[in-house]
Amino acid sequence: MKIAFRLLLVAALSISLAMLLSWVPNLPDLDRHIRGGEEAVTQQEPVKLTEENLVDHLVRMPFRQNLARVNWNGSRLAVDFRTDGKAYFPSEIFNDLFLLCQFGFSQTTNVAEITVRIIDRDRDEKRESWLLALHASRSRWQVVEAEKVRRKEQEARVFMEKYFQVQYSADWPYGKTL
Repeated sequence: MKIAFRLLLVAALSISLAMLLSWVPNLPDLDRHIRGGEEAVTQQEPVKLTEENLVDHLVRMPFRQNLARVNWNGSRLAVDFRTDGKAYFPSEIFNDLFLLCQFGFSQTTNVAEITVRIIDRDRDEKRESWLLALHASRSRWQVVEAEKVRRKEQEARVFMEKYFQVQYSADWPYGKTL
């Protein structure tokens, strides 16, 4: 009888410990919930983007699409994303565009303009076509509005179309209005 009780006690403790440990990854969310939903924003010192550190910074970013080409020319950053025939939701595409602009204008000191092309390659990989082009300027970057996008209070697409130049090609599969 004592052995059964001990085994039951050890099993209950093991299950309790496993449940407790499963909550550990959610502790930052719990802390944010306790503070009323405000996320802690760690301010990083803005970096000076150079040809030498450009790729290092961009490959660490959680883009959904593949980086195809990156070019740094003076204060102008040019990036091509390639969809490689994958279907992306328009929100994913615009979130990548927003993430790149947020990095360029909020986390660097010397990016004045960002141009981006979304390029698709047909299944046979014989023809590439651009789907969307973006031209963004630091002078039009709106910090307060960008924070709303970061907090998911506003769609990235709405922000990008309102403050920057967005052009759609005839091959854009989602139409001009999303």
